[in-house]
Amino acid sequence: MCARAPLQRQIDVSDYIIIVLSKEAARSAWVAEELEYAVNLEFKARDVAIIPVLLDNYRIPNYLQEYQTINLRYGFERGVQELLDRITLIPEIDFSILDTKAFENLIADLMRSLGFRNLERDYRSYDQRFDIRCSYQHKDPFGSITTERWLVEVKFYRDSRIDLRTLMRARARIDNGIHC
Repeated sequence: MCARAPLQRQIDVSDYIIIVLSKEAARSAWVAEELEYAVNLEFKARDVAIIPVLLDNYRIPNYLQEYQTINLRYGFERGVQELLDRITLIPEIDFSILDTKAFENLIADLMRSLGFRNLERDYRSYDQRFDIRCSYQHKDPFGSITTERWLVEVKFYRDSRIDLRTLMRARARIDNGIHC
């Protein structure tokens, strides 16, 4: 227990946890069990940013599928740069100086930089209002271009992060018939 204590203290104060996923780690039942416990109970409770990093053809466990994974299998340098970008990006944004509209503008700019197009602000559909309506094109697994339509409701939480239950309620609302 003494050898683990300094590492545990570092984990306890970390804002980011990088989880390296590999076939080798998957062979250990202890690693899988401890990791799932830590993610579901400890890291989520402390609002720690979890960044899974995929080293090889490892099947991502269900409890990590909600996180955006960095893939090092096909481009190590590009993947490491993406990891560094992700770690350094968030501290540069001072949320304490933002108001609701400035945050909404930040989200719209982020979506544009990620390839979303045709952004409409304050979109109304029936009796619903959404902050952003946009589209996103990508290739499906068969190589065909697919266009997705997105309705985005921006919520600004200055003092806390949004929890997963809120996101699940929003998804249920969309799944129950709100279409663009």
